[in-house]
Amino acid sequence: MGRPLKSAVLLTLLFALLCPGGALARERALQPLFSGTDKDRPRVSVKLRPVVVNGKPLVARFPTEIRFFPSASSGPGKVMVIAEKRGALRWVVLRTGETGYFFRVGAVGIEVEQGLMGFDFDPEFPKRPYIYTYHLAPGGGFGGRSVITRWTVWGDDVRSMTATSKVVLEFPQPQAGHNGGQVAFGPDGMLYVGFGDGGWQGDPRNRGQDGENLHGTVIRIDVRSLDGDVPYTIPPDNPFVDGGHQPEVFAYGFRNPFRFDFGPSGRLLLADVGQERLEEINDVVSGGNYGWSFKEGSLCYGLGRLREGSCDDPSFIDPIHEYRRSEGRAVIGGKFYRGRRVPKLAGFFLFGDYTNGRLWGIKPGDDGEHVLVSLGGFGIAPVCFGQDEAGEIYVGVQRGRIYKIVPGPPT
Repeated sequence: MGRPLKSAVLLTLLFALLCPGGALARERALQPLFSGTDKDRPRVSVKLRPVVVNGKPLVARFPTEIRFFPSASSGPGKVMVIAEKRGALRWVVLRTGETGYFFRVGAVGIEVEQGLMGFDFDPEFPKRPYIYTYHLAPGGGFGGRSVITRWTVWGDDVRSMTATSKVVLEFPQPQAGHNGGQVAFGPDGMLYVGFGDGGWQGDPRNRGQDGENLHGTVIRIDVRSLDGDVPYTIPPDNPFVDGGHQPEVFAYGFRNPFRFDFGPSGRLLLADVGQERLEEINDVVSGGNYGWSFKEGSLCYGLGRLREGSCDDPSFIDPIHEYRRSEGRAVIGGKFYRGRRVPKLAGFFLFGDYTNGRLWGIKPGDDGEHVLVSLGGFGIAPVCFGQDEAGEIYVGVQRGRIYKIVPGPPT
């Protein structure tokens, strides 16, 4: 190799290493910055390492949910499964980079906060070969329809599986925002789904408190019975089987419960996106009313509006944590950390803010005392969290990158 050519190659490599736009730099882990109130909070040292396949960072088309194919299923090894906003459920073999699609939801609304919102595998998969999805479909209302679907998966290898579908539940949406999105099986084997208030700013129809619909709720249904045309049944211990709200409802009074997760003891923590002043983390209990739209977090909301009721209702349950707009404007939950690589995060519910890329963890206490730690700001727009079977956490961002939370330098 001649001297000029050799020098050019060395300069190219140096540029790639040092320049923020360089190919090699893009594969480096993101380091945290601490600003505002995070400067004075307890910290856990982590960084965000890009998920790389075949030497390139993995990029999805606006990921909305990240899960992993159950290991009991046959296949080629560790497989990440990603819901993409436009309706595709994509699989990626992390070892080889092979990728493909389980299925694509046919008609999906993609305006504002629509799309394929989330999915989960049946707890007994592959013995019960079902995947459950939540998407927004056109038609049925100005904002389309919320649709929960059961997909029956056929085949023994992820690379050749096919699927057929059956609608489990659907209802119209008044507009294209505040749709919730989480679909998750609880430790009790029941299917939980979060629905938002249906939108328009401020919930002018007070749907969050309206017992005649499913807006602003987390529902709990039993999908284990497949008899005839009955897609689900109501668990007999649901809190409203005898009235007071729709029998599917587990808890209500939410604005936009986009994501939630169950802790090791079965505790359900939920991130509810705020309106004007506060973002919330709620400890959700059976039959709980979380106040929206009489309250936004712990504060009264919409004073002077003509509606029956009061923000002083003692039945309203306040968040276990809330933060103001100086810290962020759209909370994104969240997963409980169950891994081993970052021991200081054991038992913490990890969440972030979409608008500034700051990440935190909260460890709920039984005595009402909760521990909050900062992981730092990473300059990303997180839209979802995922978890592998080792309990390690992944973060999906709006532009499609997927990162894994890994240990940072010792502190």
